[in-house]
Amino acid sequence: MGSAVINAPARAQTATVTINGILQTPVVINTFAQNPIEVSASSIGLYVNTSGKDYTNSITGLGNLTTEADLIIGTEATQMTNSKSILIKDPRMLAPYNDVIKTSGVTKWNIYSGGLNWLATPTLNPSDGTMTSIYMVKVPYTDWAGRETTPVNSTDTYNFLDGLEQDTELNGMAIEVKENENYSVN
Repeated sequence: MGSAVINAPARAQTATVTINGILQTPVVINTFAQNPIEVSASSIGLYVNTSGKDYTNSITGLGNLTTEADLIIGTEATQMTNSKSILIKDPRMLAPYNDVIKTSGVTKWNIYSGGLNWLATPTLNPSDGTMTSIYMVKVPYTDWAGRETTPVNSTDTYNFLDGLEQDTELNGMAIEVKENENYSVN
């Protein structure tokens, strides 16, 4: 999207990440605990928690509900680093979701980021379609600046978003609202 790109060609075991045309080295996020949490899924999808401490238990019989489902990659990993490029490849983190891919009966998975400002792309094992890794890259806020001068001058919008981008670089990626732990801007 815009200046943030994850290039994971078909059948590739690795991907390249660039921001503004500059090659990035993703920060690797590994698990440090395995705490099952309640399933965050509907009849059409399953949420992938990237925190490294929580994981989603699979839905038994998901293939009985649908043959096509979403695998929505969460942005929890972004709270552990200020990096704009993240690589998740710990087999212990991927195993619960790969088990679902292999055993659920779902034949088509749509895998994408659950965060507005983050792209997420997996690399897949060509023999069974399981994830070998998940690459995540932050979309610069300036990519959201439009070219139209409505309601303010487009350069003002770009400059504001550029300032926000620079502020998050200096002060950390996650800006949390302390009064309500359910909100965070990543």
